[in-house]
Amino acid sequence: MANRAVLRGARLPVQIYSRLVGARHPTPFGAGSILARLLVSFRATETGDSTTSTAAIPVSGGFRAIVFAVGRTYASVLRRFSAREVFVPTEQIAWVHRLESNWHVIRDEVDQLRSNYALPALMDVIPGERGFADRGWKTFMFRYFGQSITQNCSFCPRTAALLEDIPGLLSAKFSVLEPGSRIVPHHGIYAGVLRYHLGVVVPERADLCALRVDGQTRHWREGSSILFDDTRQHEAWNLADQDRVVLLCDVKRQLPAPLRWVNEAVLLILSRFIMPPLAHIDRMVPPLAGRGTSAGTSVGEVSAPVS
Repeated sequence: MANRAVLRGARLPVQIYSRLVGARHPTPFGAGSILARLLVSFRATETGDSTTSTAAIPVSGGFRAIVFAVGRTYASVLRRFSAREVFVPTEQIAWVHRLESNWHVIRDEVDQLRSNYALPALMDVIPGERGFADRGWKTFMFRYFGQSITQNCSFCPRTAALLEDIPGLLSAKFSVLEPGSRIVPHHGIYAGVLRYHLGVVVPERADLCALRVDGQTRHWREGSSILFDDTRQHEAWNLADQDRVVLLCDVKRQLPAPLRWVNEAVLLILSRFIMPPLAHIDRMVPPLAGRGTSAGTSVGEVSAPVS
């Protein structure tokens, strides 16, 4: 059971970073980096996947147990002062209403994007996530842990403008789950954020396409929202014969001080030191359909909102 202990709360950021700040490694990006290989180790432990062992760094049982225990405790504290539900009500959230009211605008940009560009698989952008994702999980990122992918925002300017109005937005992307794809049960990295899904493209057989969080199952609907705590065990699948596309966002939990200050500090460490080396930023901009190279990337602030 120890080898299948779950990743919860803040188990990755502070503990791993404190062990690695003095580490030297010539290749900070990709599956060969120390951070990415450690993430592979944790993901493989969680999912029981033995196929990624060559990319993983062994993590001692004692260190893993400490990380899990701290994470569980921290997540429990946050839930006492913030959303406790598995699925969080969205009726009183203004930015959710705005996204739902404009979902057809987002859908138009998604359709145009997918007609012109070949979206990358998540595992190609973030190799450490290969433990629970197959190549049928595609992604198009607008923002990655506070960093805006400027060129992607220019491809979908109206969606990017809508995202700018979300308070506490940390990450945002289109998440595509192709027919027959499945995301195995896993836990999110950090409890200081909540995960949001807006249904953009949902198969006609919506009953064959679902999200399960902590044993509770929900089906996406076009133009409707799901907000949930992704540090609880969750999985997703698409057994239909059409793609499923959602707008996926990570937003900061609403917390009272001083927990809010602690959360901001941990998110700063994540955004500056932990998460950037885990991703191939240069692969986030998709190539034109039929081509194998990226159109190029620029990380910075997004352009001014488009009306």
